[in-house]
Amino acid sequence: MNRTVLVVVPVPAAALIPIHYLIPCTRPSAMDRYPNYLSRWSFDDMDELEASLERQLREVRQQKQSIRERRDGIALLIRNIVAEEKKKGGGNGCLTSILEPPTSWEEVRDNILDPQASDAIFKSKIFRGVFKTSPDHSSSPSVEDVLNGKVSLKLDPAQLEVWMEQEMFDVYSFPLLSTEFCRRVRNLIRRTVSDGEKEEFRHLNLGRSTQWDLAG
Repeated sequence: MNRTVLVVVPVPAAALIPIHYLIPCTRPSAMDRYPNYLSRWSFDDMDELEASLERQLREVRQQKQSIRERRDGIALLIRNIVAEEKKKGGGNGCLTSILEPPTSWEEVRDNILDPQASDAIFKSKIFRGVFKTSPDHSSSPSVEDVLNGKVSLKLDPAQLEVWMEQEMFDVYSFPLLSTEFCRRVRNLIRRTVSDGEKEEFRHLNLGRSTQWDLAG
């Protein structure tokens, strides 16, 4: 005669935290779905849960503050470099000019993109007539609208096939930025890392082995 044995193992409340609470904020939590979710818990388990959440909150706040201070420090460093370059009277070719967003498609084509990228992008239907010399220039999307995400870009697949190289199965490469633009980016990064060695910015640890955090 076969028998089934049910073994019940008590699970500490803390073990449930990653499942019910450490989830993306876009998903509804258990307490949102079930208002009386904690009613089956003991007060000791609820205390343990509360303490764990408070620890998590402290860690989040500490990391948030640390990240904010580092980003503010990098922003100040960049502003100092820009100010120094302006004193030198640099024009479009100066070290920090790449920090300014482009204002025309001619600038994007001539100063930023690799020639192959320009062909693939500007020969696509959405960009035909994009340059000022074209008769239907006014119907083309503006640089500002594209940068602000107001326009949904769809490039022609036929143009992309010419532009892209398949390195291996499902792995592709393509030249996007011009050699000159990459050189200017490299020089700006080198200058930033060099100035980051100054006493005022040394705490930012902008060395070669440190990952940069320039978001925000």
